[in-house]
Amino acid sequence: MPSNKVLFIDDDETNNFLISLILPNIQEIETYKIITNGWVGLEYLNSAKSDFPNLIFIDLRMSEMDGMEFIERYESVFYKEFPETKIVVVSNSLNKSEKEKALNFPSVIQFMDKPLTEEKIKDLLVIYKTPLEKYKK
Repeated sequence: MPSNKVLFIDDDETNNFLISLILPNIQEIETYKIITNGWVGLEYLNSAKSDFPNLIFIDLRMSEMDGMEFIERYESVFYKEFPETKIVVVSNSLNKSEKEKALNFPSVIQFMDKPLTEEKIKDLLVIYKTPLEKYKK
């Protein structure tokens, strides 16, 4: 069965706990890593080049580095080398301009409302044809 390597970045402990219960139940996900801020996420990606994720979930609003800054830095450092890796922005924000700004990044394929559920993640994998390497924007 095709598989995905997932990186989940959110500074909300409750959200991370829920995600840690959901991700192991999704067969299409081979491995996952949960990280609590964007800086640590970028450090992880820098060291994971041989085992790079193909799907990143990033919270839009975090204290140390918000999701937009993470995406900007991700695209300037990693996007050319790993164009198959896609980003899903996760947020409670109802701000339409934030959603539009996020979706303008080439690596961003989706803007999802919190809370994430197992069904939402599975639907995303079906829509973008697991494994995500097949997705062409």
